[in-house]
Amino acid sequence: MVDRQFSAVVTLGNGRTLTGLSLYPENAWIQNRSLVYNRTISACNSTADLSALDGAVVVCHDTGSLFDQVEAVGQSTVGGAIFLSNESYSGFSFPGVVIGLKARILASWIPTLPTSVIGNTPLASEFNVISGTSMACPHASGVAALLKAAHPEWSPLAIGAGHVNPNGALDPGLVYDAAPRDYVNMLCGANYTRAQIAAITRVPPSAVDCSKPSADLNYPSFIVIFGPNATRGAAQQFSRTLTNVGALGTTASRWRPRGESTSRCGRRNWSSGRLFSS
Repeated sequence: MVDRQFSAVVTLGNGRTLTGLSLYPENAWIQNRSLVYNRTISACNSTADLSALDGAVVVCHDTGSLFDQVEAVGQSTVGGAIFLSNESYSGFSFPGVVIGLKARILASWIPTLPTSVIGNTPLASEFNVISGTSMACPHASGVAALLKAAHPEWSPLAIGAGHVNPNGALDPGLVYDAAPRDYVNMLCGANYTRAQIAAITRVPPSAVDCSKPSADLNYPSFIVIFGPNATRGAAQQFSRTLTNVGALGTTASRWRPRGESTSRCGRRNWSSGRLFSS
């Protein structure tokens, strides 16, 4: 999801301007085109109907299927499209008038490839906004590299995963740390075979050590495995180790769900080192 907006302005023949949002960061270079509003095809869901307006800029009503509309427009021969939306939030997170919608992540783009195509006209830009792991991976890798440079002693688990917040990750306070051995123990506890674990860990099956299987990974979530014939509740004990990587004298508190019992937890002051809790 992009935390910024790219304005797009359509200038009509009478001089009036229409301002909306675009995911193409450069000028679209669309000039002297007819602006067509046809209620019959305003759903913009038929490539054949849209292609009858070859080269024109069409106005598309909000049907709740913005992604399908964008795809139909892109496969037609129209010169462009203006998508009208009353949603304050959509799957693409761009409310209001949307012009030339693409997808979600902004990054530098290959100079030899167009960032978009309107009709038969390729559009060029130094940046593009698309989605997928091809865009997300270099972003996340760059953030991880910055964090590793700032804290070379951190493990991958200390760096973390999920929502990307570089500033917060630089000073996370308390972290749940784990070593590769902990993950192997978890795989063993989940009843993976030695061959499967070897494929994941890239070691020979004979080198897989399952002498200490455990599903209790040092992570802020909990796994309980019950047998298929269990008929009554059971108590389960978990232990977690939190490491303070923030400033000395850090104070933290913990919320306990109803029905859960804990020991050695609550409001604590960490001067350094680790807090062991269960």
